[in-house]
Amino acid sequence: MSYARAIFHIQIQNVFALESKKAKKIVASSKESAKHTKKISFTNQINKLVCAVLFWAEGSKKTNHVAFTNSDPKMISYFLSLLRQSYDLDENKFRVSVHLHEYHDLLGIFNFWSKVTGVAKTQFIKPYIKPHTGLRKKPDYKGCITIRYYDSEIARELTALYNNISSR
Repeated sequence: MSYARAIFHIQIQNVFALESKKAKKIVASSKESAKHTKKISFTNQINKLVCAVLFWAEGSKKTNHVAFTNSDPKMISYFLSLLRQSYDLDENKFRVSVHLHEYHDLLGIFNFWSKVTGVAKTQFIKPYIKPHTGLRKKPDYKGCITIRYYDSEIARELTALYNNISSR
């Protein structure tokens, strides 16, 4: 075996060793966090607070409606779950806006986000389609979405909650 080939094999072994250490740390962190979250009783009050904090981080600062923007399906799904658990919502007041690149499959993305959000595709508004620069293609990227719920009282309550939390 040549010297260069031996060095290459050593480097590959080091990468696998690092990945294994990292994976073990991730599993340990996951187990530790599971212990903490099991102790929390997710009451309606806690759900509203978590919803308000997510809204604070990823929501619109306008108070005439609730708008939440993200590209992570788990984040979108969790925010909507908290919003639906915390408030008596009229599902017809939802609107979804998708931002994606022109090379993406629009119908497939609409189907994907409709399933994630539980919002009918008929409530999706015209998408914002960014021109492709030709630099990178992310075929698995599902776009970024903004969920809007038109209720100023809920928007003001979420805003008040995160403002009260931050001033403590």
